[in-house]
Amino acid sequence: MGSKTSTLWVCSQLEEIRILRSNIPAIGRHSFWGVPTLKVLDLRLNNISQVVQENFRGLANLRELYLDDNKISDMPSAPFNYLTELRVLSIARNQIYELAPRVFLKLGKLRELDLSGNNLIEMNPEVFKDIQVSLLYTATNLQDPQRVLIRTLSIWAEFGFKWLNGIYCGSRFGYLYKVKKGCDRPFLVPSSVHKSGAVAEQGTSHSANFS
Repeated sequence: MGSKTSTLWVCSQLEEIRILRSNIPAIGRHSFWGVPTLKVLDLRLNNISQVVQENFRGLANLRELYLDDNKISDMPSAPFNYLTELRVLSIARNQIYELAPRVFLKLGKLRELDLSGNNLIEMNPEVFKDIQVSLLYTATNLQDPQRVLIRTLSIWAEFGFKWLNGIYCGSRFGYLYKVKKGCDRPFLVPSSVHKSGAVAEQGTSHSANFS
């Protein structure tokens, strides 16, 4: 996709680009150069296998990036370095098995991150030190729900993420929420309950047992 003199330069007021199911194998290094007004970039359901910094150069105002259902297996440190205004990053259902240190560098405004459906085995809290997301989707293909929840809790415990309100642990397990109002344990809310909007703030009816 594209050379440095992007064919998109004529669309100087473009705010959304959606290219789905197009068998794109890679994002060009300067494909979106010259589209500084772009707010949403949706490249789901393609064959992209790698992302690097230069893929997103020139997208200083991008708010939402969707890379779900591709074949991404490799993400070096700081591949989203130019996306300083990004609020939503979704890279679900790819082939990522490990997250490089500082992979989310410069994403200080990110609020929602979806890593679900990848092959992540461990989640080093150091990876998340540059972001302050309020909702993290972290379900993987692990078969052991206890391990999923314990790993999730370790992220909170090690970094004390005061800004993180909930972590989605997959359709089998539901949403893990930080307990408020003096309660000392997170609570697990089944997906069906979460979708209905009936989430009790105290979490007493859906408390998770991690003993």
